[in-house]
Amino acid sequence: MLESVDVSIMNCLCPGDSKCSLLLAKTDNQNNDIGTHISFDGVLSFLESLDTWDALDKSTQDKLCKVGEILGDIINPAIYKDGRNNISNQYKDMNIDKIQWLEQRNPLLSSFVNHTTAYDISNRNEKKVNAIVYSIEQIYYTRNIKLVTPFAFQRNVVVFSLTNSKLCASLTGCWESSGSYSTVHNYICSPFEQVECPIGHVQCAIDNNQKLGISSGRIMVGSKMPVDICTSISNFQISESTIQKDETLMPCEWQTNDFSELVDQVNAYELKYLDTFRSYRNNIITEYLAKPKLTKKVDICGAQYDKIDIA
Repeated sequence: MLESVDVSIMNCLCPGDSKCSLLLAKTDNQNNDIGTHISFDGVLSFLESLDTWDALDKSTQDKLCKVGEILGDIINPAIYKDGRNNISNQYKDMNIDKIQWLEQRNPLLSSFVNHTTAYDISNRNEKKVNAIVYSIEQIYYTRNIKLVTPFAFQRNVVVFSLTNSKLCASLTGCWESSGSYSTVHNYICSPFEQVECPIGHVQCAIDNNQKLGISSGRIMVGSKMPVDICTSISNFQISESTIQKDETLMPCEWQTNDFSELVDQVNAYELKYLDTFRSYRNNIITEYLAKPKLTKKVDICGAQYDKIDIA
């Protein structure tokens, strides 16, 4: 039900005719009539009868801009309240559905953005949906500059994961509602729900991933190189096995047996493995150390120098 509000008199351009006056007095709460001259249905019919924006004269465009200002003032508090009460903590949930999220936003704002961008709800193109979500998020962010929205925050997490750059995450948060570096860092470091260990026979796998960065300077004593090490631990159940109850596998059973032949085979395999590993390792180290040499310059006297030496 609409409240009674005082509004001013506006001059509007009648379709296909000269100017006519439209009296906007007080809104009737019961029949949604504007004064005694025209109803809301009449206003809608009048607006629908207008031509495209470029076909309107300057006076009509100015009055439609005034209508846009009034509609913006109407939904302004609702957008701020929706962002603060409903959206502010959604960035912690990475499983939010975009379509459902759009359906929960302010209907007047969504309708305007959808029709302005020719977005067809029945034909949900993925790129178009992403663009609509981005537009709605930016409008909410413009209304509340401290707001962090879920999908913009997801983009910032991905950017930080790919670049590992604090500066990049901070810059991204300067022009969209993706949060600052501290927000991204706190989210990544926050504890998650503990995963329960499976019941029965469990296999444990541990994997270390090492990433060596390329040194930008000369190889010398005290030089540093960025190194990242990520350890992944996985506990998983292969089957509901009773292997834990097999007494023949108990240490007291097999440690007393003679495994000298097996040990010799293992040692022989280990030596062969190390020989193969050493060759690959030496090749990699040789190639890696050769890269800085290619960037060195030679002066007239034959001495080698780097770009940093002549900076």
